Amino acid sequence: MIKYGILSTASIVPRFVKGVRESGNGEVTAIASRGEAKAKQKAEELNIEKYYGSYEELYEDKDIDVIYIATINFLHYQNIKDALNAGKHVVCEKPMVLKKEEAIELFDLAKEKGLFLVEAQKEIFLPITNMVKDIIKNKEIGDVGLLDFATSFPGDYNAWTLDLSKGGGVFFTNAVYCIEYLEYIFNKPISLYSGMRLKSEEFGGDKECILNFKIGNEALATSKISGYVKLLNKLFIYGSEGYIEMDNFYRADKMTIHYYDDREEKEVSYPMTCEMTYEVKHFNECIEKGMTESDIMTKDMTLHSVEILEEIQKSWKC
Repeated sequence: MIKYGILSTASIVPRFVKGVRESGNGEVTAIASRGEAKAKQKAEELNIEKYYGSYEELYEDKDIDVIYIATINFLHYQNIKDALNAGKHVVCEKPMVLKKEEAIELFDLAKEKGLFLVEAQKEIFLPITNMVKDIIKNKEIGDVGLLDFATSFPGDYNAWTLDLSKGGGVFFTNAVYCIEYLEYIFNKPISLYSGMRLKSEEFGGDKECILNFKIGNEALATSKISGYVKLLNKLFIYGSEGYIEMDNFYRADKMTIHYYDDREEKEVSYPMTCEMTYEVKHFNECIEKGMTESDIMTKDMTLHSVEILEEIQKSWKC
């Protein structure tokens, strides 16, 4: 049984804990926060045996195999480094880090120490995502030429999410979803990218952005992300013979396939109780095999997504 320690009491933590418990080969043994009272409260809520009022105590717990990091974006680099240096495998929430050079350093450190390091990206492991990948490969809706992503979330649901100094803004917080989704379902890197934003004058981060991507020489994609207005949170994938419609692609359990000819539309559903269970199962398997990197949510995907984040951010002059 692989034993997880949770770093942070963030809003995503209960779902990850559920994913570990549903994975069949994992358990959460401890949780840490920057204050003991907060850690104790979350431990009681989630029925976790041990709690710590500092991150260092979690790193030092000899019973823990893996540290799951769900802290604020700009803290990820140091948190990962500290956990690896403590001899722990690491699963870190997206985006793993904000600079490509940091990601390279951390993957090198993990390999040197024989430890597993991965960016948590639940969408890659969903049954619906893998069916989309097969549909594109088998040309069930013909040649795919355009993808249209729309996602939104309230910009104030966590105090830091629009604060650029903390790695906030809807771009850093959400763009990695569509970037890594595209590269996974097409099995090739994004070749060109650009974007524009509306800046939060109060916090410095972007409150809205529109991104454009080219995948190889076969498809274009646009991604609209907002913490300012409420979007429909839809993904449309358009092919020459039909299109896919999906709600909340990053945690989807169903989709509709529409055809342009006389075929009836097809409803596809994969009910689930926790969208994180699939990725945790994979992480457990990788650790059991002694792997230092995932062969699905790969090091190269993380490095390229961080590179794209950096380059688009640098292009924004105002």
